[in-house]
Amino acid sequence: MATKRRLPVLQSSAPSSAGHDSAADEPAQDPPAWHWIPLGMLATVLVSAVLARLLWVPYASSVLSSLGARPDAVAMASAQTKLALLGALVATLGTIVGGAVVGFLGSAKVNQRHGLLAGGGAMALVGLLSGARMGAGGALAAALMIPIGAMAGYVGAVIGLRFRR
Repeated sequence: MATKRRLPVLQSSAPSSAGHDSAADEPAQDPPAWHWIPLGMLATVLVSAVLARLLWVPYASSVLSSLGARPDAVAMASAQTKLALLGALVATLGTIVGGAVVGFLGSAKVNQRHGLLAGGGAMALVGLLSGARMGAGGALAAALMIPIGAMAGYVGAVIGLRFRR
C-alpha cells in the first residue's frame, strides 16, 4: 500500500528521516478551526433562505397586495421600509443560528471569533450577490449589514458554545 503524501504546510509533525510515515501511526486529528468559518457562512445563508421563505415572502406578498394597483409615494416608501426591516430581522436571525451552529458543532478549537467571521462573511456574500440590482442606498444598507451580521454571528457562537458545554 502506498504511503499517504501530505503537503508540507499542513503537516502537524516533521517527517521522520528513516522514511517511516509517522502520520500513519497517529490518530486522525480534527480539521483546523478556520474550516468552520465557511461552514458557518453556508449554514447562515441556508437558514436565512429558509426563514425568508417562511416569514418574509408571505409578509411581502400581503404588503404588496394591500398597496393596490397605483400606490402613492408615501404608501410605497412605507411598504419598502417595512419589507427592508423584516428582511434585516430575518437575516440577523439566520446569522445567529449560523453562529450557533459554528459554536455548537465546531471542534474544540472553535471560539466566538469564528462565529463573528462567519456572520460577517455571510452578510458580505449576500451583499455582493444582491448588489448588482441595488442603487446607492441599497449598497449602503448591504454594507451596514456586515457589522450587524458579525455581531449576530458572535452572539450565536456564544450561544452555541454555552450549549456545547
